[in-house]
Amino acid sequence: MSSSFWDESHSEEVSGETYVKFDGLKSGSKYQFQVQTVAGKRKSEPRIHSESTDPDKMEISLSMICSTMEADACDPKYAADYVNGQLEKLFNDLLKGEVFWELKK
Repeated sequence: MSSSFWDESHSEEVSGETYVKFDGLKSGSKYQFQVQTVAGKRKSEPRIHSESTDPDKMEISLSMICSTMEADACDPKYAADYVNGQLEKLFNDLLKGEVFWELKK
């Protein structure tokens, strides 16, 4: 099991079990799982699957104060659209689809 965003990985050899439980996974994060069977000295090709944990959603509020002399720049619709676009780009670049987030307008 690994998460490239959190730079963590865990490997476990299991025998005689039909499932493995991973503790300590971070909410809303994408993890990659790799399963391989071993019989004596023979190993199967690994099967790889990615899945995300359920997010624990929290709300963060943002308020803006416009301080420019340009009247059009302080138009609430324009300013909100601009800031929302910048936030969307920032979080998409930072989280790269590896951690859940959403922006509600």
